[in-house]
Amino acid sequence: METIDKWMERVIAPEMLNDWQGMLDWCLKWTKSEPENPVAWYNRGIAYANLKRLDDAIEAFTESLLINPEEAEVWNLLGTTYFKLERFDDAIKAFRESMLINPENVVVRNLIGIANINLNRYNDAIEVFRESLLINTENVDSWFYLGMAYFELERYDEAREAFNQVLHINPDYASDWYNLGSSAASSGDLATVMEAVKILEHLDPELAHKFIQTNCAMLMELKKTEETKEIMPVK
Repeated sequence: METIDKWMERVIAPEMLNDWQGMLDWCLKWTKSEPENPVAWYNRGIAYANLKRLDDAIEAFTESLLINPEEAEVWNLLGTTYFKLERFDDAIKAFRESMLINPENVVVRNLIGIANINLNRYNDAIEVFRESLLINTENVDSWFYLGMAYFELERYDEAREAFNQVLHINPDYASDWYNLGSSAASSGDLATVMEAVKILEHLDPELAHKFIQTNCAMLMELKKTEETKEIMPVK
């Protein structure tokens, strides 16, 4: 029987060349020769995933984990594959298995939060992102998606606080300016809305145009409100 190193040598070349079919062909031979080798199944899953054969990838990653359930990276790949198929509950389960092995992985923790957002479980998402921020207070994704979860719950002040934290870390994050402007519009803060539009026009004119089109009616109403305040007599 060939050693694992010999099998791996034959996998590396097609992977480096993005020859996923070639990699799969070899991995099919590998798993047939060594059906109890978790690395063989892992690489077979990678080949399937890159060929967009996601159900087959899930089967291969699952087989690898049945043999060795202590590989966080394989749990991550399984979760990511479920995520791509919009099987968010299954993705969360896989990511949580990964977290049992590596609880400090903020990226995976955030993916759990994003999956919860996709399932409209906004309070669960908020809890997860808050946990991520206890590990790394400077993680842009944690703040960004925390703001999105607050926004969906119409907790606009908290959403704005989260979006402002993103801009403290990365002031040129166009999508965050968009979200900050949206939350400001929803809470009647015309000054912040206009600031967001101005900066978006500089960072991403197309996104600025989308923002104006999406929020046109609300912006007009805010403008009328501000004009009314200006002409009201002082008591």
